[in-house]
Amino acid sequence: MIARIWRGWTTPDNADEYERLLREEIFVGIRRRHIPGFRGIRLLRRDAGSEVEFVTIMRFDSLAAVREFAGADHEAAVVPGKAKALLARFDERSQHYEVRATEAAGSDDGFGHRVRAAAVTGWWTVLVGAAALLIQWVAYLVVMSWKPQIVLSLWGSSNWPEVQHLWLVATAFLKALLAITVMICLWLTLWARRLRGA
Repeated sequence: MIARIWRGWTTPDNADEYERLLREEIFVGIRRRHIPGFRGIRLLRRDAGSEVEFVTIMRFDSLAAVREFAGADHEAAVVPGKAKALLARFDERSQHYEVRATEAAGSDDGFGHRVRAAAVTGWWTVLVGAAALLIQWVAYLVVMSWKPQIVLSLWGSSNWPEVQHLWLVATAFLKALLAITVMICLWLTLWARRLRGA
């Protein structure tokens, strides 16, 4: 993970307008570019007497993703004309750092772990459910081929179509349950990744 850090300063009179420009136009424009490997941006603000300092921290998967955003000279600051008009001064070059560790707040240590554990448990459930579905389907094909009378006698009915129908209903129910479990697992997995990268 690469963190791209850049700073700019405005006068106090231009600070609010510059922040609005960043939040409502520039950040939205960056997001709409759908840059592969771009993971988000944070904005910091600090009053510094006669100036107001702004810091942006962008996160990318790699320097290649940074170049996709900034161009071949990836350290060059990317400052649109509207932003330049409001800035008193700014860094001409951005700084890039490798993110070596990310520690979430203490409350996430247990909560994030539980979310990840739930996701792992869910995927194991999906695996077991898929195996059960496969076994059920193979058993159904075998029974369809042989039609053993013992199945009908155990079922307590001589109506073979009824047995087939109930078997297919059970299979459809298992498929639906498996699909819902997959959706829940995907949601938990994405949530766990978001907590880890926050």
